[in-house]
Amino acid sequence: MNPAIGKRTTKTAGGPRRPLRSKEEKAQYLALFERSGKSVSAFCLEQGLCEQTFYYWRKRVRPDAILPAVKAGFAEVAVEAAGVSPSIIVHLNTSVLLEVPVGADPAWVGRLVGELRTR
Repeated sequence: MNPAIGKRTTKTAGGPRRPLRSKEEKAQYLALFERSGKSVSAFCLEQGLCEQTFYYWRKRVRPDAILPAVKAGFAEVAVEAAGVSPSIIVHLNTSVLLEVPVGADPAWVGRLVGELRTR
């Protein structure tokens, strides 16, 4: 847990007490996350935060920060001239290997990649 951020608590229904955070404290956590370069899961585990709560904060406090760890843009692609393949293989940062048939609808592929990045 980050010692610079306050430790007020609130009682939950039948569960343990959890920290009550101000908007400024939530913004501090979000900024710390953006600088960390870690996944949401790793960051929340390290900071003692619930992932669902973190996503809620991000949606409410920083609606513009939908995917701060993933920057939109172009990726460098290496083309190999060794034979012709009926499919395109895409390696995502999330350890997912996606094999797409040549001629697949680009909009569909874009939606699929977007969904896979959020998981």
